[in-house]
Amino acid sequence: MRASKIKLLPKLLLIVLVVLGILWIRATLNNPQIFPINKVQIKVAYQHLDPQNIQQAIAPFVRASFFKINVTQIKKSILQLPWAYAVSINRVWPNKIVIKITEQQAVARWNNNALLNSDADIFIPNAADLPDDLPYLFGPDDQAGEVWHSYQQMNKALQTLGLDIKGLGLNSQGCWRLVLNNGINVILGNEAIMKRFYEFIKAYPKIVGANGGNVANVDLRYSNGLAIKWKHIKK
Repeated sequence: MRASKIKLLPKLLLIVLVVLGILWIRATLNNPQIFPINKVQIKVAYQHLDPQNIQQAIAPFVRASFFKINVTQIKKSILQLPWAYAVSINRVWPNKIVIKITEQQAVARWNNNALLNSDADIFIPNAADLPDDLPYLFGPDDQAGEVWHSYQQMNKALQTLGLDIKGLGLNSQGCWRLVLNNGINVILGNEAIMKRFYEFIKAYPKIVGANGGNVANVDLRYSNGLAIKWKHIKK
């Protein structure tokens, strides 16, 4: 019995040494003083993102070692910045990480304080960063995609008349409205929206034509026609 225990001692000693070796290697690789991150390269075409805000976002995470650095947390932290759209991070041996950031591309204003990108994702920048030259879309947040798709479809059709959409959306009752760049307000209602819209496109040259500047509202919520409210009495 004693002889068998003695024979096991070298094996047990070997196991202990292997475990200690693994722990030592792990501690060494994770030690930021041995494998520190000395270089952080940020690639971004700065338009709206602030370099200082990016530095603040990554600062808590780049103190880790080359092997221990948490790229997932870095991405998550950068994507908290309103104008950050996508982030990719690569380690470059032995002491460098490269962070590539793609900025959001705003295509429309959304409600009072937000923007939409081309994926119909909503993001909220500082009020001072809201562009003035974008179409104004509005509605419940869960319908942002539908409003953006409708805007693209309608605006393309209106351009054949030399018009553009200045504003489009729906209110809490589901009533759709659009505002043209010549100031006309078009009430589409909440049923058969696209059908009514294309009827408006067809009728516009005959009914409104060159008198667009005198039209206040066009109401399409009728089964057999439309109603026009003129700013001035048509002569």
